[in-house]
Amino acid sequence: MNGPRIRIQIRDRVADRLVLRGAITPGSAVVYQPSGRFERWLFDRLRRRGAVIEARPGRFYLNVHAYHAHQTRWQRHAVPCGIGAIIVASLLTFLYV
Repeated sequence: MNGPRIRIQIRDRVADRLVLRGAITPGSAVVYQPSGRFERWLFDRLRRRGAVIEARPGRFYLNVHAYHAHQTRWQRHAVPCGIGAIIVASLLTFLYV
């Protein structure tokens, strides 16, 4: 394979299907039809966030940078919330005893 290699970490099935079909640039956009309500919800959410873009009518591709930007933002918020939840649970346990 010529050109730079891209390492992609995918966490949902819509993005996974687009990557497996090679739809990561406007030129490689593919026809995608969600199967089921949950996939439709994921697909619409990714479109709202700019991670899935319609290159031509009915043809979509995954904007990898936007997808990872959202994942990174989510992780930055999830870790402090998790630590806070553990501290609160520990304090409640200590106060209960």
